[in-house]
Amino acid sequence: MIEGYVALYRADDTAARTKFTQALTMNPNNRIAMYYLAELAYAHGEYARAATLYAQLLSIAPYQPEIETKRQKAFLLATENLLRAAARAEAENRLAEAEDYYRQALKIAPAEAALHARLADLLTKENKIQEANLERKAVQDLLPAHVTATVKGRSADD
Repeated sequence: MIEGYVALYRADDTAARTKFTQALTMNPNNRIAMYYLAELAYAHGEYARAATLYAQLLSIAPYQPEIETKRQKAFLLATENLLRAAARAEAENRLAEAEDYYRQALKIAPAEAALHARLADLLTKENKIQEANLERKAVQDLLPAHVTATVKGRSADD
């Protein structure tokens, strides 16, 4: 652990990551190693990894509101990065790549109806109608009943 701190404060992130990873391998509940690995991941734009590490840290030590805030921010940035990459790939007609990005985003936020809708639209472009219909069903299942009814062209009171 001390070697990890020394590397971190020398701005040798690669060595610090290696040392903290070794410490975490030796003790999977090492909160300090987990925290610094999350911070390094976040600093390097590896937001999905940072969010995962912050979530693991919270599972060990749940009463840390500042860690929850960092986890949420990393989660949002990871999702945003994937959506931008998906939109770029779709605009450049790299549909299979865009599909992969949307699926990665859905692994992070599986209950996000808008992501399922975007994937459904893309799958339709790829002529994957059956898969697109499954994604549209997921959208309906995730939306509140009054929204689903309005989307279908009728009010919730009909």
